[in-house]
Amino acid sequence: DALPIWRLKVCCRFVYFKLKGFSMDQVIALLRGRVVLCGQLIKLLTELVDLLESNSSDTAELVRKIEAIIKDLSLNAANSQKFLEDAKVNSLSEFISTYEGGIKRDVAGRLLSQTEKLQGQLKVKMDTAAMLTATGKKFVDFTLNLMTQMQTSDTYGSAAEASAHAKRHIFDANV
Repeated sequence: DALPIWRLKVCCRFVYFKLKGFSMDQVIALLRGRVVLCGQLIKLLTELVDLLESNSSDTAELVRKIEAIIKDLSLNAANSQKFLEDAKVNSLSEFISTYEGGIKRDVAGRLLSQTEKLQGQLKVKMDTAAMLTATGKKFVDFTLNLMTQMQTSDTYGSAAEASAHAKRHIFDANV
């Protein structure tokens, strides 16, 4: 289904460090790597969102996989940035547009548009996961406050406080 991570790393390193000169093959390999990694990340984020929605606590292994893919995406981005600096262009789309027409240019253009589409989907998934995580944190905070009946002392309160028992959250207290 998808390339193993070790093979992708080898592919990404081969693209930048072994091929000399600026070829469309390099751009295609970088974009293919990015498409594969983004696709895998979307699948994992979908699983994470499902786990968060089901209030499951079995997220550690999934988060470890997500972190590994994000690390690989960072490597891909660094290789892309190095390629752009060496080729003296501002973006991959600029490099693709300056390349003479042909099948490789069409493939690179399609991969670039697919990458942009996947990045949009990633943003939606990341926003959903962040919202669910924030909601979960608020729920835990609320539950812990109910269980502990947390109240502050007025020893260090400001003189303007109207109540001697101002409420505070459990995460505000030193445990």
